[in-house]
Amino acid sequence: MRYSITHHGVPIGTVDLKVDGGRADGVVSILPAYAAIRALVQRATKAVADVRNHSRTARVNRREQFREAAELTRELELVDDTGHRVDTDYIVLHDESDDDPPVLTAIGVRDSLHG
Repeated sequence: MRYSITHHGVPIGTVDLKVDGGRADGVVSILPAYAAIRALVQRATKAVADVRNHSRTARVNRREQFREAAELTRELELVDDTGHRVDTDYIVLHDESDDDPPVLTAIGVRDSLHG
């Protein structure tokens, strides 16, 4: 099923999702409004990677970016093709290049989407 991802109500991308065990992954087709948050998503991607890799830089310099990443996760929403908000536990965007690659996403979905 095709969904929109919004940031403060503004669609920033669309994604086809298949739910498996409460988690859905997909490749986001970005919309023009994504440009407004792209740098934030890239900083968040870097901060999460540093934490996962146990980087010293993560402990010292990335605390603020990690907080910013967590805040971004709470600001994103998933909207179905009828315009209704879908309950999610998290939406994580992953973008680590200045080129125009697809943006990958991981979404924790609640039981209402299963089926």
